[in-house]
Amino acid sequence: MENPKRLFAILGGLLVVLVIGMGLQGTKFYSPPSSERKVLPAAKANSPDGEQGASQTARKAEKEIAIHVTGAVSKPGVYRLPAGSRVEDAIRLAEALPEADVEGMNRAAPLTDGRQIVVPFRQGDGGRSGGSNESSGTGSAKSKASSGANAGTGATSRQGGSLININQADAAELDRLPGVGPSTAQKIIQYRETKGAFQRAEDLQNVPGIGPKKYADLKEMITVD
Repeated sequence: MENPKRLFAILGGLLVVLVIGMGLQGTKFYSPPSSERKVLPAAKANSPDGEQGASQTARKAEKEIAIHVTGAVSKPGVYRLPAGSRVEDAIRLAEALPEADVEGMNRAAPLTDGRQIVVPFRQGDGGRSGGSNESSGTGSAKSKASSGANAGTGATSRQGGSLININQADAAELDRLPGVGPSTAQKIIQYRETKGAFQRAEDLQNVPGIGPKKYADLKEMITVD
């Protein structure tokens, strides 16, 4: 009888050891290493932020435009503005002078990259470059018209055959035409931007401030080709 009892005791002990061993092994299978739980979130958090920052920097650079402001302003120069800005924004930065004729401008017009804004002076402001340019331009126009009438093609020969393309000229080039000062030059550019290119040189008379007489004084100096 002693031997069967001892055999049962041994078998019972082995069974207990087996159960404990299986329990420990199950815990090992169902407990993922702590290092694996930490690596994945760290890798996921790094890359999107770097890409997003670079993307935001690129978008910011694309949304800026460069504008040149000159004329009746206290701070002429080149300004960088956000895309979608208006003429009013550029004038505000350049600080229009008290004698500036901003009411004659389309301040709600949208700006494009590389555009030049010429703020005109009010007519009759003595001692200022804008007003004196218009006056001197008129006097020069009379003189050139008189010379042209006497010499036939005098205006063309004085220019050496070089004509000003009114579809491409900027404000400074248009300002060289007789009777055209900063204010009229700006009106020509605004007409061009809103109505499109001039089809004929005679169409210049559709611009406010350029009548038949002024056109007759400068028609030998312009082209649309």
